[in-house]
Amino acid sequence: MGKHKRVIVIVDHIELFKEFVGIIQRLKNKVSFSFFCSPKNRNFKLKKFKTFEVKSLDVNQSRKWVIDNCDLVISLHSKQIFPSKLIAKKKCVNVHPGFLPYNRGWYPHIFSIINKKPTGATIHEMTNILDFGPIIDSQEIKIKPDDTSASLYKKIFKVEVKLIKKNIEKIIEGDYTTVMPNTKGNINYKKDYYKLLPIDRNKKIKAEKIINKIRALTHGECRGAYFIDKNKEKFEIKVSLRRVK
Repeated sequence: MGKHKRVIVIVDHIELFKEFVGIIQRLKNKVSFSFFCSPKNRNFKLKKFKTFEVKSLDVNQSRKWVIDNCDLVISLHSKQIFPSKLIAKKKCVNVHPGFLPYNRGWYPHIFSIINKKPTGATIHEMTNILDFGPIIDSQEIKIKPDDTSASLYKKIFKVEVKLIKKNIEKIIEGDYTTVMPNTKGNINYKKDYYKLLPIDRNKKIKAEKIINKIRALTHGECRGAYFIDKNKEKFEIKVSLRRVK
């Protein structure tokens, strides 16, 4: 590895942050890492970490400071949209929990269960198009019939960690090749996710579609699918799946 590098990491996922910190231990003498989370992220504010401090940063308002103080920006599940001026001035690399270019945007694995498009994990260079740019590395994951959002995401997380371990030194050094997606794929926004949540009890729908929808929205403590009964009470729906012989 050449001259001392300055890397700014924008992260909004605690578990991925912990894994990343473990991976980069061997690089600490050659690379300066600074970690920041989104201003609205309360999870990091409630925790203290021994190795690295995670500060709050609005990447848009602080874009000039970021440009002046780093050689590379890495996004680990950051919920912020990076400004075009930052992307133009500095190489920005994104670790994305989806198999790009399919289901770009919010909760790609949830939409993959529903629309049956490929899922997995991708590391790519950022452009001004959301979740679209030269792909550094990626791996597809097959969705099994008994996968819920929760079980599928655990698989994706493991692949993300694997891809980071495999590529982090090459990314920091800029010693890698990329492949451009051969299609723009499709994109889902946060509003599209919220449209999935309500289930109309009076609407006819094929059994396969409702099963896929509910398992796609079964993800631990996070808000899932729901219906409203005749008394206007809201009930959340989650599913438990297991193979039987």
